[in-house]
Amino acid sequence: RFPVQPRSTPVAFKLTNNLNGLAGAGAAMNIEVTLPGGGVTTQFGGQILSGIAVNGTTALVNPVDLSTAAAGTYTAVAKWPAASDFYGKGYDSNAVTFEVVIPQLTLSANKETVVRSNSFTVTVTGEAKKNYRLFVRDIGGLAPERYPVVTPGQNGVVSTHSPTDITILTTAAGTRSIQFDTNQSTGDWIFTICVEDPASPGIYNEVRVRVERGDVTITASGTGVYCIGEEVVFSGTCTDGGTTYLFLTGPNCPTNGVGFEDVNTGAISAGVQTGNESTFTRVAVEADDTWTYRWDTSRVNRVLDAGGYTIYAVSEPRSKDSLSDAQYSTASIQVRAPSVTATASGATVAKGDDLTITGVATGNPANICVWIFGKNYSRFQQPVPVELNSTFEYTIESGDLGVLTSVPYSVVVQHPMDDRFDVWVSGTTLTGNGITAVDLATLQAPDAAIALIDALDSPDVDDIYANLTFLIEAPWLLIDPIDDKAAGSMFTISGTTNLAAGDILNVEVTSAAFDPHNSAGTAGVATVQQGDDANTWSFEVDGASFKPDQYSVNVESIETDTTSTATFNVTDVPLPGENLTLSPGWNFISIPRPLAAGNDTAAIFEGVKTGGRSAFRYDTAAGDWIALQETDRLAPLEGIWIYSTGPATVPLNFSTDPLTPPAERALAAGWNAVGIAGTAPTTARDTLLSVDGQWTTLIGFDAQTQAFETGIVNG
Repeated sequence: RFPVQPRSTPVAFKLTNNLNGLAGAGAAMNIEVTLPGGGVTTQFGGQILSGIAVNGTTALVNPVDLSTAAAGTYTAVAKWPAASDFYGKGYDSNAVTFEVVIPQLTLSANKETVVRSNSFTVTVTGEAKKNYRLFVRDIGGLAPERYPVVTPGQNGVVSTHSPTDITILTTAAGTRSIQFDTNQSTGDWIFTICVEDPASPGIYNEVRVRVERGDVTITASGTGVYCIGEEVVFSGTCTDGGTTYLFLTGPNCPTNGVGFEDVNTGAISAGVQTGNESTFTRVAVEADDTWTYRWDTSRVNRVLDAGGYTIYAVSEPRSKDSLSDAQYSTASIQVRAPSVTATASGATVAKGDDLTITGVATGNPANICVWIFGKNYSRFQQPVPVELNSTFEYTIESGDLGVLTSVPYSVVVQHPMDDRFDVWVSGTTLTGNGITAVDLATLQAPDAAIALIDALDSPDVDDIYANLTFLIEAPWLLIDPIDDKAAGSMFTISGTTNLAAGDILNVEVTSAAFDPHNSAGTAGVATVQQGDDANTWSFEVDGASFKPDQYSVNVESIETDTTSTATFNVTDVPLPGENLTLSPGWNFISIPRPLAAGNDTAAIFEGVKTGGRSAFRYDTAAGDWIALQETDRLAPLEGIWIYSTGPATVPLNFSTDPLTPPAERALAAGWNAVGIAGTAPTTARDTLLSVDGQWTTLIGFDAQTQAFETGIVNG
């Protein structure tokens, strides 16, 4: 039995015999083929199968064409003809059987759904080396350009009747794959692709492919608010085409929008035009369907105004008034004019200090320029780089300030707007766009500053500016009056100064007693803090070892060679004023240092009218607030909640034992209720210096407002 034979493959018969002796007798045999219907024939597939010579050699019969053979099982036998002596005597050949099959005509697609502007492929499976018609079935009323079309130039296309109707030739394996293309004009329909046998149109197959519109998205980087001069990055996806078309609308723009290139060149009058790709900003879509466009706004200062703008991303070149059936998305942004602000480290600067001018210049300028005008001192157009976060800093060193006199000095900070300064100085000559040149060296400082500002205010100049003044003074340090202090107490020495915030002061407290073995004192540093009318400083004194005596305070600034001194007394009895002051409502308090024995329990609160409420301490281990009992000892620095129906004062009697250790508070993991070891406010950094790097969050309570303060985060 032969294998299954497709009709496209011919079959050949080979007749082998050993009848050499009949070579001269002209013996012959017939190959009889039994058809699937039962009929027997010696003519099959265009070949005569009778009279095949039998002479001891192998006889080969020309291949039999099965292309028109009916499907079914065939049997072939070589038989002796009736006139032969061997007829009917059992000398016929063996029978061979083979089956002819007609391959089923099938059609498949590699995609059930395709987003337009993408391709899809159909595969025809049928008879080998056979022509088939492949076409897209008509959809009533659909224009020709709305159909998917056959990709030109493909192998196996025998003839093209139209872009949607072709004749193909299958391969020897009986298959052929054909690609169809779609574009933005292709309709969002379900298309039927059909294959049929031209000789038998009733033999066909078909497959459906849905073509859908893609999507377009757009987002703008950052917050959506940008200053002219900054870069704006637009990005998104486009599955509806290989190009994203961009335009924007807003102040000064044509109603139907304008491309970014025209904005950058100032040619915005025409705007975008539907169907005219060149009028749009075109961005190629990547293989992953994403696109990105970077807009440098530094060139639009003279074209666009500050305001709100809408950016359109469209899958085809359509202007705003033609978007009804287009795929598009929008992003809204706010464009602001660049700005510059500047402040000095102090309105009044002490000689010997540095002066720092800081500020913010938006609009992404590479640098700003600082101008300084004053008696015996001027600096013209000093370039200062602007950091990525838009800040800048310019410092006048103490050596320069030391030669300045005690008069006001003017500072002008110039912003170029478009990275191009329209006012500049050459030597000492001020000039610029549309500016009458003037020699600043011939003008008094105030007049020179006015000349610069007038130039910057010129209509031919787009530069902007900020101005400020500062005054040079001789450095001074003051110590606030110091009341008498109780021996062993903790207190704060404070004062004011015109030295710059951040300056370091050396503080030394010494006893007047001339006894190298028993004299007491302390030393350390204080940092100048920014103040309102004047800057301030403070120094916390732990007087645990202080004995009754007179003490001297010396405060010194080494940088400016400035000192100040004061004296105070330490007594051996508690002094008035050592108490806790409570506000109406809840109060979060602590005992700053150890209390005297017998006066160190919660009984000290018995005079407070609490309205029936308990006082509480916090148990970190248990994570719970515990009501205080009258006999509970009050530990220094432990936070206590207490309610008062009105203002109240709680007297404190501190221990005067010189061996009493300094106040400290052990902290556990989790929340802890803690206070400070003093009566004056101090920074979180200084208070928690001993556990720096271990604490994370600090939250205070303001009894005056009955509200928690803004949390402080370490680092």
